[in-house]
Amino acid sequence: MDVYYKLERDIHKLNNLVNEIRAYNEQEMLEAFTDLIRHQSFLTTLLSDYNATLSRKKLTLVVYDLVLIWKFFCNDPKANKVQPSDELFESIKLKNQHFLKYVSGEPDGDEKTEIISNQMGKIQSEPLLNIIYSKYSPGKEKYDGAILLDLQSLVEYFDKVVYG
Repeated sequence: MDVYYKLERDIHKLNNLVNEIRAYNEQEMLEAFTDLIRHQSFLTTLLSDYNATLSRKKLTLVVYDLVLIWKFFCNDPKANKVQPSDELFESIKLKNQHFLKYVSGEPDGDEKTEIISNQMGKIQSEPLLNIIYSKYSPGKEKYDGAILLDLQSLVEYFDKVVYG
């Protein structure tokens, strides 16, 4: 598939999803969130951590983003059939943590080479990541590095499940 066609298709899909989710009432959001948890039960641990530490407003924003990520992938049969894997999610998250340390200048030598080669894998869902990044960029009220790391890892998790 032509990369530009896929990019254009994904941007159009995301635009529609963002508008759809913004129009959800509380019941529709709960139903979408329940669908996510039903298919990817490993996220309950992540959410219980958020529930204990985030304000209701921030938790609502995170749930919105989780639903957006799920809606982006949920129509692919692989996203619905693959057994949830806390291990895969955690390994992706650990790789992203290493990359953050790298860009912060912490690792050196062979570790840098390994981190760069791990991070260079092309993600198929770049438009989705860009939306997430733009919402959690430094200087914005809702910026939280730990949440951004989890959301990025979740996008990469589904990307790996769906696209291989």
